[in-house]
Amino acid sequence: MTGTQFRETRNKLLLTQRELAILLGVSIKTISRVENSSRAVEKERALAVLALEYMNRENQHAKKNVEAQAQTAKEKEQIEDRDANIDI
Repeated sequence: MTGTQFRETRNKLLLTQRELAILLGVSIKTISRVENSSRAVEKERALAVLALEYMNRENQHAKKNVEAQAQTAKEKEQIEDRDANIDI
């Protein structure tokens, strides 16, 4: 993964360099170096890539949960609407 691809992945996750640095327990300077490929940071880059991939999977999982909850709420609302229209 190039530094540019790393930056693009971080941006897709809507994380700042500072936020990512805190999540990874590294300095902002390290994140900047990885993104700018200003020095050999293979170990740091690999760690960061793994963390980004993990967070991306977690983000996708969370999104699916939110979508499922929204669908459940919509179905519940439809049932309530249907029940309200039934003459007893």
